[in-house]
Amino acid sequence: MLRARFLRLCLFVLSAAFMVAAPVLAQQSSGGRVALVIGNAGYTNVPELKNPKNDSEDIADALRDVGFDVTLQTDLDQAAMLDTLRGFRRRAQKADVSLIYFAGHGIEIDRQNYLLPVDAVLETDSDINFEAVDLDTMIYAASGAEQLSMVIVDACRNNPFEASMKRTNASRAVGRGLIAVEPSKNTLVAYAAKEGTTAADGAGRNSPYAAALIKSLKAPKLEVGLMMRQVRDDVLASTAGRQEPFVYGSLSADKIYLNDPNADAGGTEFVVLDDGVKDVPDTNAGEIVFWKSISEEHAVEELNTYLKLYPNGFFVELARARIKRAGGQVLSPQEPEQRLVPNNPTPDIQVERKLTREETVELQERLSVLGHNLGRADGVAGKRTLSAIRAFERDEQRPILGLASWAVLNALREKVTEPQLVGWRAAQVKRAKPTPPKKVKAKPKSTPKKAAAPKKVVAPKAVAAPKPQAPPKVATPAPTPAPKATPAKKKKLTAGDRQFCAANRQCGTRECKIGSVMKGGRNCRFCARYYERCL
Repeated sequence: MLRARFLRLCLFVLSAAFMVAAPVLAQQSSGGRVALVIGNAGYTNVPELKNPKNDSEDIADALRDVGFDVTLQTDLDQAAMLDTLRGFRRRAQKADVSLIYFAGHGIEIDRQNYLLPVDAVLETDSDINFEAVDLDTMIYAASGAEQLSMVIVDACRNNPFEASMKRTNASRAVGRGLIAVEPSKNTLVAYAAKEGTTAADGAGRNSPYAAALIKSLKAPKLEVGLMMRQVRDDVLASTAGRQEPFVYGSLSADKIYLNDPNADAGGTEFVVLDDGVKDVPDTNAGEIVFWKSISEEHAVEELNTYLKLYPNGFFVELARARIKRAGGQVLSPQEPEQRLVPNNPTPDIQVERKLTREETVELQERLSVLGHNLGRADGVAGKRTLSAIRAFERDEQRPILGLASWAVLNALREKVTEPQLVGWRAAQVKRAKPTPPKKVKAKPKSTPKKAAAPKKVVAPKAVAAPKPQAPPKVATPAPTPAPKATPAKKKKLTAGDRQFCAANRQCGTRECKIGSVMKGGRNCRFCARYYERCL
């Protein structure tokens, strides 16, 4: 009896809570419309883009104005981009309309489209597979919505890494702009510039494409296909025909509006109760909605989460009873407050703010003090720096995010003391000083030799008179040698002899001539005949 009364009270409270939450749920009934907006402007290794930050903020505001539940992210590295797309994929599967807008750098390599996070380095063309995000991944993240999945890419700019990127494969083509795609059904992919062309960044607050898109979103009851054609005409007009947007994909004959003022007309209907609602216990509507979402699953983890969030909630005792029934460990009443309010609260840290170059240098130096081999601290959080951060987080049993953030810098400041850092810097300076060249002992100058004393000139002796010579003897002439016999002329070879001699030239080699005629060489059985006919 008591249990039945308790259940009736719970149902009564839930009905009241739904009436209180009616405006929120009515707006979420159009929640079938979710959007993710990403603007990458502050690239680490190439010049910063001017407009993506403005474009993403203004597009996000325009989508909120027409009823979208918008998530805005700016300056994401590769890990953050993939995590954001993974989370949006879960939301898109439950939505009626899902939309992703990306502004930043995008390139095409080997007929494959890639979107660049802010930490991309791209020293070689093969690095694109490990440092960028495939456009197909973004299209997949937006897919699964009931009526429409849409990806808008305002990233058809020139490749900023083209001059510095080494080619590992000469046959691998690096294109201009992006190539065409073939999305699945009920999916549209819109480019700021058609295949093989580039988009302008614009001279004003927004790029020409973003400005035209914001303008068209403000027009109510404009079917999405007609809306994108209107965007195309506006961009062509504002760029004097130099930039032509393009849309890939096909839709059904159903009319789909991104700005539909009647989107809430088919929302959830609520039954308004009488004045007895005033007597409902003071229960938070959010608490009731959360309890309803977990009450049917009886999962110990979710029930304990409820106890942590609402330690004095209306359903605390019921949650504890269900945890005991499932054989789980029930949190004590003091535990939620102890976990929510730590004994030694740390001061607030600016986690979201991007580190300056000087702070990144300090982070790299403190990592080097701990033994991570980073080389020279240059203030650029590249692959080696992020890998060292992940190792540090793993050693310190922190969440492994691999980001150069304020949280990591403050953790390093606690780990590495100032004297350690100063000593490390002094050692680096000492190591960098060039060693003075060794002094070479100068050879003593050789003393000039004294000039030799001139030799005394000896007077020539008197020449004796020549003796009379004897008359010369007449030599008898030697007998003339007999004339040598002239060699016999070679006989004239016939055509058959010439053919035989040419075929058996090996018989005239030294090996054939040594010793017996038939010995001393290979294939010399015709040596004797060769001598007769050819020599």
